[in-house]
Amino acid sequence: METKFAKLISYIFHPLLMPTYAFLMLFNQKAYFAMIIPVSTRWRLSLIVFIVTFILPLMLVLLLKSLKRIKSLEMYDRKDRNIPYVVTAWFSFILYLILNNTQLSPIFKYFTLGATLLIVFAFIVNLKWKISIHMLAIGGLLGMFLGLTMMSVISNPWYLISLVFAAGLIGFARLKLLAHTQAQVYTGLLSGIAIMMILAVYF
Repeated sequence: METKFAKLISYIFHPLLMPTYAFLMLFNQKAYFAMIIPVSTRWRLSLIVFIVTFILPLMLVLLLKSLKRIKSLEMYDRKDRNIPYVVTAWFSFILYLILNNTQLSPIFKYFTLGATLLIVFAFIVNLKWKISIHMLAIGGLLGMFLGLTMMSVISNPWYLISLVFAAGLIGFARLKLLAHTQAQVYTGLLSGIAIMMILAVYF
């Protein structure tokens, strides 16, 4: 039962879904940068984010699996992750370029650039060591909201509490599935938080 729950958590909080969750959370803020965007535009942008950062990378992974370039969709083997990391980072950067040509608040561009940097960081680390991309992703999301809160851009402690709770669930899931060691889980989480918080200060 715990194993099934761990798999469910891993699917719900899949790293490819984190950009979509991030934009939905940002659009839901009671802050000027979000409230000036019409609701219809928010949904269209969320759909674009979902397609570029989830659907397209997922299609690539399925293609790699069909070509037997990766052993499984879970990519437990460290070497299976290199190509997906590169392509996912490219898609994330494309999204950044798209948003950079809009009148959206720099906050959305900041997160997209941060997501790209996180994937590049994961790729570099993955050349020698396996890091938890699940924890890196939730850590990045938590780091973004911590950074925005520290900069007084947003003020909603429930988001932070929810993200900390989610990070705990994801960490449990990855360890339960024996997908990572504790060091890989904690390193992923702390790296994600640190990178996004530093970017929040200097963006």
